[in-house]
Amino acid sequence: MVTRRGTNNTDKLVGTSLSDLLFGLGGNDSLFGLGGNDLLRGGSGNDRLVGAIGNDRLFGDTGHDNLIGGAGNDRLVGGGGNDTLSGGSGNDNHAGGAGNDRLIGAAGNDRLNGQAGQDILIGGAGRDIIIGGSGDDVAFGGTGDDNISGGTENDVLNGDSGNDRLSGDDGDDTLTGGTGDDVIIGGAGIDTANFSGSVDEYDKIQVGSSWLIIHARGAGTDGQDLVATDVENLAFDNAGSPVIVSFADINTVPNAVDTALDVLADETDLILPVGVDDPDGDSPLLFTVLSQPAQGSVTADGSGNLLFTTAGHFDELALGSTSVVTFDFTVTDPSGATSAPATATINVQGVNDAPTVTDVQIDAGENSSGQVLLAGDDIDSDDDQSTLTYTVEVAPQKGSLAILADGTAVFDPGSDFDDLPQGGSDVLSLTYYAVDQHGAESGRASINIVVTGENDAPTSDAVSVAIGEDAGPVDIQLLGDDPDSDDGVDSLQYIVAPVGSAFDSLAQDPGNLIDFSLFTFDPTDDYQHLGAGQSEVLNLEYVAVDRHGALSQPGTISITINGANDAPVVVDVENVDDLSALLDYDGGAGDTSVGSTITATDPDMDDVLVFSGTAVGMYGNFAIDTASGDWTYTLFETPDFSSATEGVATEQFAISVFDGTDDVLSAVDVVILL
Repeated sequence: MVTRRGTNNTDKLVGTSLSDLLFGLGGNDSLFGLGGNDLLRGGSGNDRLVGAIGNDRLFGDTGHDNLIGGAGNDRLVGGGGNDTLSGGSGNDNHAGGAGNDRLIGAAGNDRLNGQAGQDILIGGAGRDIIIGGSGDDVAFGGTGDDNISGGTENDVLNGDSGNDRLSGDDGDDTLTGGTGDDVIIGGAGIDTANFSGSVDEYDKIQVGSSWLIIHARGAGTDGQDLVATDVENLAFDNAGSPVIVSFADINTVPNAVDTALDVLADETDLILPVGVDDPDGDSPLLFTVLSQPAQGSVTADGSGNLLFTTAGHFDELALGSTSVVTFDFTVTDPSGATSAPATATINVQGVNDAPTVTDVQIDAGENSSGQVLLAGDDIDSDDDQSTLTYTVEVAPQKGSLAILADGTAVFDPGSDFDDLPQGGSDVLSLTYYAVDQHGAESGRASINIVVTGENDAPTSDAVSVAIGEDAGPVDIQLLGDDPDSDDGVDSLQYIVAPVGSAFDSLAQDPGNLIDFSLFTFDPTDDYQHLGAGQSEVLNLEYVAVDRHGALSQPGTISITINGANDAPVVVDVENVDDLSALLDYDGGAGDTSVGSTITATDPDMDDVLVFSGTAVGMYGNFAIDTASGDWTYTLFETPDFSSATEGVATEQFAISVFDGTDDVLSAVDVVILL
């Protein structure tokens, strides 16, 4: 370490590379510390102190001194007089002391304190702390984020570039933040904050008790400055025509407020009453949607409204359910000031949507049912096809329709479509609707029922007739029919056969088919044995055959043949042995009697024949057995043949055969040979 002391004259003291002590004492001295951490004191006089390299301490003492710290973190104290302090590079500490001093921080994060006097303080590069002290001071922050305090009196503070903090403290101060986002505090006195643009380029936002002044338009170099309300005047360059205004003259940025809203799920183009605030009362305030909700959509209509539409995204929400969606938005006033983003929370409340139905078709045969699951649906999550209740407005005129619990519609044609021919069809159209569990009713849709015809076998009803045994050929009307419209009584064919016949086999032979419904029956002589009051029943079966070859079930033909009395018949009328006799009397020497048996038949098997004809003749007596028909002729004891001629006498006796109803007359001839 070297210690050098000057005289009371003008001295030049030069240190070494070590940490030196240099004392100028009296006179206008020049002290150079060179290397090392030096202590330089100018003493009285106007001294020049240069610390050079190292962390030096420079004291000007009395006089108008020039202190240059050089490299390193130096401490510069001007003392009395109007001093100039330049810290150079490094983080320097400047103290002007008494007098009107000039403090220059240069590079580094410096501390400049003007103390007494009207000082000029220049922070230079780095983050400086600048204190004007007493007096009307001028301070420039330079580059970097500086903290500048005016102290007492009327100060001029300029933050230059960087995010600076300016505090006017006492006095009527002029405060210029410069570029960057600055904090400007007026303190006591009438203070003025300077801005480089025109007043209409700025917006303000209240932050606590201060206003954030935003250079939002134009060149926008001033940034966003937080200005305390103790700054009375706001001065704007206004394109070379400066103007001073109050805070009230600056446009206030509107405020978008986080908002919770309740809407119904089926609302469309709903104007959302989101929270906004504009102290200026500007209108219209225009919205910008920053993010869309996860479901639904929000649009700004350009007229100051936000429109929300569910766009069908919430139709599935059941009644009583809620879905929450959010979106972010800003609001812009007519000056172009835009708020900070806010979030709108939309609580979408479910509403009950009516179910829907669509047309369905049931395919059925005329003899077979058909079914379909009714096409109902409900977009709500608490209903679906299976939970809906279905109703058919008007029941079908033919057949029947039942709706099961699961929504299946079952159609039973019954016998109402038996007239449909094979290949034909009939269509019924019914109207149905669905009702959900909340009672909402759908629109209407159709149940179209297509019934396809099938060939129905014909029918054959029982036929019963009664005829007499002597009726001869009789036409019997067969009672066949067919429900199908392409067949009928006139088109059917028939097969008649004994009971128990194999009609399927008989149908294979066209020769067995009767083309018309008249069946001819002739009792012939087969029933002549029936007497009056007697009858026999002939049972036959018949089937009807339609054009498609289908056979009916066998029908019965019951023919009652009623007997009639048949007159008895004397057999062998020409047989002389029966109805004629020859008696050879021979003058009394021959026969005196003759006899035979009358043979008679009766077709009526139960008739009892009674013979009659006993009589007294001219020559003798004729006698007949009523039961057997045996007869005898006996001559009188003395017959008188006087009337006879040519030796022959003839007698004829009438006889009858009675069956209880009819008499049949005949005669027995007796020829007597005299």
